Amino acid sequence: MINPYGSVSSIYCHFDGYPEGVGKTLHDNWNDINDIIELIANGDISCLGTDLDITSFYADGSGAIISPTEEDYYNLDPIMIEYHYLHKNGEWICKEVNLKERFNESSS
Repeated sequence: MINPYGSVSSIYCHFDGYPEGVGKTLHDNWNDINDIIELIANGDISCLGTDLDITSFYADGSGAIISPTEEDYYNLDPIMIEYHYLHKNGEWICKEVNLKERFNESSS
């Protein structure tokens, strides 16, 4: 989610990261900003549920990653990330990670 001064708070979700999985769950169930803040505050998750009670959080003490800018967020290490989801201006935005493009940029 975009924070008031432009930084981005994010967490990692392991399963079902594709738009029909996590994307649909976020769009259909995670639109209240206070729920989103609480979701992120609980850290990385194994599987996103329709609410906090059925979301599977890792018990490893992981917390949110704070990226200074939206661009920094979209440039997080893509090894385990196929899609980025960002709550901005009251809606969810999904961007697919282009590993080929990123690999070519880092190789030049």
